[in-house]
Amino acid sequence: KMDHLACFLPGLLALGADLLGAEDPALRDEDMQLAKDLTATCYEMYRRQPTGVAPEFVRFTPGRGMVNGANHNLLRPETTEALFILWRTTKDVKYREWGWQIFLAFDRWCRVTGGGFAGIKDVTSPHPAKDDTMQSFWLAETLKYLFLLFSDDDALDLSKWVFNTEAHPLRVMPGLPTAENV
Repeated sequence: KMDHLACFLPGLLALGADLLGAEDPALRDEDMQLAKDLTATCYEMYRRQPTGVAPEFVRFTPGRGMVNGANHNLLRPETTEALFILWRTTKDVKYREWGWQIFLAFDRWCRVTGGGFAGIKDVTSPHPAKDDTMQSFWLAETLKYLFLLFSDDDALDLSKWVFNTEAHPLRVMPGLPTAENV
């Protein structure tokens, strides 16, 4: 089982590989490859749906591969977070392309007439019903990561800023322990 919530992990691995991996290049490369592979899996959760919007979780089964678990989508940010960080750490344009496809799917299926966005009840439906809820993390996290994915790198320097679990940027304080002085 893999929840959409687990899709934060590729970004964490990529940041660790990028910022702390100089001491052990082999481990850095291994962590970065794992980050890339997990990000691809998270993107596939979106790409494989008729709506292009990911289910809440999937299961991996022998012979069938990735199978939807719960078909609803709550507008979660974890995949867009991973795409943003993988773009910044690798400069591979596919992460922006994937982010754009996800944004277009959200825009098509989750936009509410008159304003706002809402989750959808069934990502496999040709005409999914909305759940009548716009989660606060949609604006605070999902759209923020998509905005940063397409912004210039100087919009937020990842060597000077870190995000907490709610996507609030916090300035890295000088003088704190680093890989070099621990």
